[in-house]
Amino acid sequence: MAETTSTVVPGEYDIDYILGSDFGFNLNWSIEISAVEELYDGIELQGALIEMEIRREHGARQIEIAARTTPNEGEGIIVLGEAPGDFQVLISGNFSKHIGTSLRRGVYDIKVTFPGGGIHRFIQGVVRFDPQVTEGRSLV
Repeated sequence: MAETTSTVVPGEYDIDYILGSDFGFNLNWSIEISAVEELYDGIELQGALIEMEIRREHGARQIEIAARTTPNEGEGIIVLGEAPGDFQVLISGNFSKHIGTSLRRGVYDIKVTFPGGGIHRFIQGVVRFDPQVTEGRSLV
């Protein structure tokens, strides 16, 4: 089956991420069904593969942090909500430990691949990494 890609421009949202901390946020993908009444309908995401990748810069080969609806070991998870269009990105603080404190900024996007083959970049933006001050070591 041929791969189809959306021509819709993805939304933009920048993220502040404290390295070493558990991290999560909720999203909703809806379409407007009535501008007059401001009615929206959630996109059905059951069966879709949702992927988030954070890289140092556009075009970088190495993925710094990833989350998926079907995660591999060492990745965050994306959980579908009860209502159509709702999902949550959850990333453990342990996954960010390999980044170190030198990386201060990266880029991300979230891609949705539907069972029928349609692919859409839902949202994209900049990730600002903030290193922790407290490392949990004793002063003794």
